Amino acid sequence: MEKNALYWNEQGNSLLVQGMYEDAIKGYDAAIRLDPGLAVSYNNKGIALDNLGRYADAIKEFDTALGIDPRFQAAHYNKGIALAGLGKYEDAIREYDTAIWLDKKDPAAHSSKGNALSWLGKYGDAIREYDAAIRLDPKSVAAHYNKAVALAALADYTAAVREYDRAIALDRRLAPAHGGKCNALVGLGRYEDAVRECDIALSLDPDNRAYIDAKGIAVKLLEGKGEKG
Repeated sequence: MEKNALYWNEQGNSLLVQGMYEDAIKGYDAAIRLDPGLAVSYNNKGIALDNLGRYADAIKEFDTALGIDPRFQAAHYNKGIALAGLGKYEDAIREYDTAIWLDKKDPAAHSSKGNALSWLGKYGDAIREYDAAIRLDPKSVAAHYNKAVALAALADYTAAVREYDRAIALDRRLAPAHGGKCNALVGLGRYEDAVRECDIALSLDPDNRAYIDAKGIAVKLLEGKGEKG
């Protein structure tokens, strides 16, 4: 049976989900050779390139997909991801905004826009995007976690702890949430609780230098508090 472009696109997708990005690209290239107007294959090839850290090459593929279909929502979103990978956060936000305009119910676009805003230090704006993502998908671990990070950056440690707890309730093995909660608890002067949280983070990621250092700070402050008492 003759293999058409859609067959090779699906072969690429199968390899993509297995993390076999170079082989996936070959599948998408085969699809594109058979049907140069198949926008989805350019988009998927861009995703594979993005996963290889080849952000500029990925953007070219997303642009080709958008040249074929300017309203291809996923290609706008994925181009935003690649632009963020290059540190072009303002450009990334423009792509996320287009993706949101095309699909207002896409939580990932709001969440990723929040990430770009956080990288620009616009934490209040970022939190609003995370809230939008959470309204659309209350079980989004990433949105709760990244909202907590943004709140901590604003020194709103009480709210940050609350969001870290929500992320942890959804994924108890999320070491960065435990580590972030440890730091937020230090900010609240809850050193004993901070040590316990750092211990959980270290049980999940024993060699993480940030968690080791955070625990050391919490222990030192706890000892100092005891001496003052």
